[in-house]
Amino acid sequence: MKLYTLCLLLLITSLSCVAQKNKKTTTMKTTERFDVQYYKNIIKEKSSYEGATSAQYVERNGTETYVSFNDDGFVLQEIKPFTYEMIVRNYYKNCIIKSKGKFLCHSSVKIGIWREYDNQGNLIKETDEDKKFEKLRLKPINILRWLEHEGYIDRKTGKGQEKFVKEGDEPNIDIYFW
Repeated sequence: MKLYTLCLLLLITSLSCVAQKNKKTTTMKTTERFDVQYYKNIIKEKSSYEGATSAQYVERNGTETYVSFNDDGFVLQEIKPFTYEMIVRNYYKNCIIKSKGKFLCHSSVKIGIWREYDNQGNLIKETDEDKKFEKLRLKPINILRWLEHEGYIDRKTGKGQEKFVKEGDEPNIDIYFW
C-alpha cells in the first residue's frame, strides 16, 4: 500500500512539473519605446536654454549620452565605458523604435547588426554592416588595436576613451573611411 501511495505521489508531482510552461517560449518581447518624459526632464536639467531640444551628458555609470528631439522623432546615442562604440537608436514620433545599430566611437563607420522597424515596432530589415569589411585588410578592430599599440588607448582599462569624448566642440580622435 505504501508503495502504491509513493508511486501515485511521484506520478502526480512529475505531471505538475511537465504542465509548467517554459518562460522563454511564452514571454513576448516588448517593443522598445522612447521615454519622452524622462528625457524631457534630462534636457531641462542639463540645458540653460529654455527651448532646448537636445542634451549631452554622462550617466552615473559613465555612459556618455546624447538625446535629441526633432521633427521626425527622437534620437538617443550612447557610448558605454570601455566599449569604443556608439549605440544609436532612432524613434518615431509615437515613441516606438525606428532603427538601431552601432558606430565605431565618434565616427561615421557603421559596425555590427543594424535593425530597422516599422511604426508598429515590427522588424522590417536587418543589415550586417561588418560584411563590408570582410575583404578589407583594415577593419575597425584593427584600428582600435593600432591605437592601443601606439599608446593612445587601453581597451582593458578604458584609458584614452576620453580622447574620443568631445572636449569643447570637437573630439580629439576622429575616424573616417572613404
